[in-house]
Amino acid sequence: MSASSRKRSSRRPSHPKSQKSSTSQPEPTWPIMSFLFTVNTLTLNEEPTNGGVAPRVDDYGRWLPPLYRAGFGQQIPGTVYRWENGDISQAIGYVCGQGALWSPRGVAGLYRANTLFYCNPFEQFLATEGDASDRDMANSPVPYHRWYTLHFRHQSTLSRLDLGGPERYLAGTVPHSINQLGLNSWYNPEPLAHPSSGLAGNLALLIALVAFSCRSERLDTVLRTSWRHYEWRGHNHSNGRREQRGVVVNIYYDPENPTNSTEQTLSDLEWTGGPLLR
Repeated sequence: MSASSRKRSSRRPSHPKSQKSSTSQPEPTWPIMSFLFTVNTLTLNEEPTNGGVAPRVDDYGRWLPPLYRAGFGQQIPGTVYRWENGDISQAIGYVCGQGALWSPRGVAGLYRANTLFYCNPFEQFLATEGDASDRDMANSPVPYHRWYTLHFRHQSTLSRLDLGGPERYLAGTVPHSINQLGLNSWYNPEPLAHPSSGLAGNLALLIALVAFSCRSERLDTVLRTSWRHYEWRGHNHSNGRREQRGVVVNIYYDPENPTNSTEQTLSDLEWTGGPLLR
């Protein structure tokens, strides 16, 4: 049964949960929010004699990600996943091509993409809009012209990931369980801050942080078991924050849920809904 054929109501709670029945499991009545996504691995071409670009470093010799498309090697495509009301599963039958996902059930257009690198222990994460490997930043318009540190928008104690956000730190004190996402340097320094209510905002950046919580070969397991029902349940795998590791996360509309996987509904999910990870 496709998501679009399930029963829905006109009101979307922040985090709908089904209620147990003594006789049967009732059919969900909340809107089925969903999207598809991929986590693609970036490779580098830092050999000028092979058409690449010499490594870029800061004033202290610390590695920084490329500014030119020639600095990247071939991208390694990732598995297609479906996020649906806080749970993640593989989306079978989709193939990537021409900026979209294709399947017999429909074409999934691109909603957003972001690139995230773990650079070094000092800069840590640097991100940019879109796929950094398909353009020369020096010749690109704002906001595609540079790398950004992570920033946030605060809504009370909720932190929304946003590269153009005004806040340098997370809202509230973050629970220990979220340490695996590698945001320790962004913790709120205010000693009397209230407990954080979680993370939301840019879906691609949020998924990228989850990807960096483990090595690439463990990502499938982590996505399906460690982030469920809007909660981060943690895992026992070693983290994947290795210098010069980069990923591109692409968020696509779900063609099997045309009513509730649109530009407006995904924007609402990011910027007006409740926490997506807590």
